[in-house]
Amino acid sequence: MNQEVNFPISTSAIKLVKKCNASNDHGNPKKTPNTKGPQLYRWQQLRSAIEDWFVNQAPEELVIKKAENEQFHMFDKLQRKLVSDSFTTFRSLYPRTKSEINPEWPQKTVFKEINNEQYAISSHVQFEIMHKDKTEYITLKTGEIKETKLDKAIFTSEKYGNETYYTASIKEEDLIENETIDNHEEVIEEYFQIYEEFLNNPSKTTPNKNCTSVCSRPSKCGEFPVVENIELGKLDRGLTVSKTNLLKLEGCERRAAWKLLYGIPEDKENNFGEFGIKFHDAAGKMLVTTKDRNDPAEIERLKELIKDEDDELQEKIIERYKELLDRLKGYENLDLTLNEYPVGFTLVPNGTKVLSDYRLKEGKVATSFIGNADLLGRLDGSPIVIELKTGKKQEGDLTEAELYAFGIWKRFAEEEKKDVTVLHVYVNEAKDEPVTRRFGEEEFKTIEKKFLSYAEKIASWNPLDALSVDHSQGNCCDYCEFKQTCAEFR
Repeated sequence: MNQEVNFPISTSAIKLVKKCNASNDHGNPKKTPNTKGPQLYRWQQLRSAIEDWFVNQAPEELVIKKAENEQFHMFDKLQRKLVSDSFTTFRSLYPRTKSEINPEWPQKTVFKEINNEQYAISSHVQFEIMHKDKTEYITLKTGEIKETKLDKAIFTSEKYGNETYYTASIKEEDLIENETIDNHEEVIEEYFQIYEEFLNNPSKTTPNKNCTSVCSRPSKCGEFPVVENIELGKLDRGLTVSKTNLLKLEGCERRAAWKLLYGIPEDKENNFGEFGIKFHDAAGKMLVTTKDRNDPAEIERLKELIKDEDDELQEKIIERYKELLDRLKGYENLDLTLNEYPVGFTLVPNGTKVLSDYRLKEGKVATSFIGNADLLGRLDGSPIVIELKTGKKQEGDLTEAELYAFGIWKRFAEEEKKDVTVLHVYVNEAKDEPVTRRFGEEEFKTIEKKFLSYAEKIASWNPLDALSVDHSQGNCCDYCEFKQTCAEFR
């Protein structure tokens, strides 16, 4: 007797579930707002243009013009250029033939019985192109080609002898063949175990760095509370605003918008700095695992932790960590338990959303403000956030403190009627003194109004028009990651 199969979960979704069960809607009763941004709209229209170009055997120049006019017309000039350039790149990677193309979204699927029911994991690609004697599967990437172990495992498991799996990326000059792997059964079994754990506890939250980058459910998972408990539905829109983009918003609205909403490629990479990264990592691990941070033996423990770093970097980390310990003297009743922990909250103003036919309509926009706090704990029984700064003091440190304080208060301290302390500790060349800020109920009323104004501004951005967002020229232009692109389309 045939057993009914539950709707397959995609490999992209199960990879998120591996980090946090609550990151995925599959099997979760809480409907998630629509988080599709312009990047995905561009991606969908690029696929449609490629399909039109491939199927239509009229003269190529006419076919290209027709495909671009029909598929890219809804975008502004900048986004049309981006998607048109990707279209050109794909055509150079995979010249048009008279082979047959599958108009559906092709997939390979593996199955397993869990809890007496049949479940499946599917690996999707953008194109299945069928020649007379072979079939080629092609997945599209607009950025770097990342590890696709699970997808390779599924393709290996379900592969026929005449099939080949390729990746086309605008970062590469040729098609990249995704080779089969020998341990595909082990990989598939590993992810089915992850799937089973998820099915048994779909709402379990595991806060991690994905909260600010790839998760689509921050407004629904419970870690980042919705202010005023506004109900959200799947037809509402959702956005995640990282602390970094929030601070950019205070300098240049366009810089923030291009990063957090429109996905405009950066002109150059920004480097936070090796020392800053290593110091934050080492100091955080030390302070949340110590029994007595002032014990002289702690420096030996730090040396063991960073022993694989080069001598110069080790020396600098140790020197600055000693400075940090000195600046924490006087905080005797300080108990630190978490580091690099995502903290935030969600505000829901009215804004715009995009319908399936690319028309705009008013609707609620769940705007989640989230940052990764360096250290969390209690000071004299009340919540405290400690931010470690290896650079100079910034005006944005206040906004950062307000974000963390309000997030901690809404998540942990509101019912306790506890104030929240945010301590910025500077271990920099200028020897800046620490700054302590204490927030209570009156301050939180002001903070809520401030962040609501940010949320309203963000929600008002036209998702299809990146050039409609205002820009501010100033000193920040010198190191903006969109400097060249912005100047061209200003």
